[in-house]
Amino acid sequence: GMAPAAIGLCFLTGFVMLLAGMGMFALGWIGGGDAKLLAASALWIGWPGGLNFILVTALAGGALAVALAAARASMLQAYAARAPGWVARLMTPGGAAPYGIAIAVGALVAFPSSAAMLAAARLG
Repeated sequence: GMAPAAIGLCFLTGFVMLLAGMGMFALGWIGGGDAKLLAASALWIGWPGGLNFILVTALAGGALAVALAAARASMLQAYAARAPGWVARLMTPGGAAPYGIAIAVGALVAFPSSAAMLAAARLG
């Protein structure tokens, strides 16, 4: 039920986010999987919800960074040594943050305002 122009804007939004993700990957800010998830999410969300998606993803990423920094600097380090390997890697000071979590939160929050959902609401 989407108009061809709306489909084109979805593809354009996904392509722009792919370029942005590739740039962030090249700078070492995010991983390659995060860049692809960012582009795929933006493709499905499209332009009307794209701004919400970017804003919520940035806020969720900031909250994730603050939570990880607090956990890495706290007394939880003693427990991380006895935890499963993925917890120990997550708790490593200066280690990478799983930014895919922030991207997923942004996509889930923005999806109700996506081009696909707006088109589905017009049909129903």
